[in-house]
Amino acid sequence: MYLKKIKYIDFNGNEREEEFLFNLTETEVLEWMASTGEDYSIRDALEVMRKKGKAAEIMEAAKDLIIRSYGEKSLDGRLFIKNDQTRQNLLASNAYSVLFMELCTDAKAAADFINGIFPADLTNRVNKIKAENPGKTVAEIADSMQAASR
Repeated sequence: MYLKKIKYIDFNGNEREEEFLFNLTETEVLEWMASTGEDYSIRDALEVMRKKGKAAEIMEAAKDLIIRSYGEKSLDGRLFIKNDQTRQNLLASNAYSVLFMELCTDAKAAADFINGIFPADLTNRVNKIKAENPGKTVAEIADSMQAASR
């Protein structure tokens, strides 16, 4: 779980500082990896994106990760709610704009965000899952994990 304090100006001209929560589960990370159409690790995917260096691709990836990871924790802490309403509320705020610009222009902030939203020890767990499923692509592994969780 990554808590990000964001200072921004609201639409009434008031300066605000709010805390926003971002998180990806292991399954969500595998689904994200599968959506790239490639079979490589998270670090590899991010490195490919960085090397391409195309502004549009970097911005698309930043927006995608923000949207995929943003949510609101339930009062009892059992749930991390990610739905169209919570996402639209973030996207409609200036806080989103501040975060988006920071991730697109500050490599350290982007690295901190990515490391914060991914589950701890993710690389080891993803490698273990891939080793337990020899010959399967990331997309196939994600599909089987998703089917098992239903």
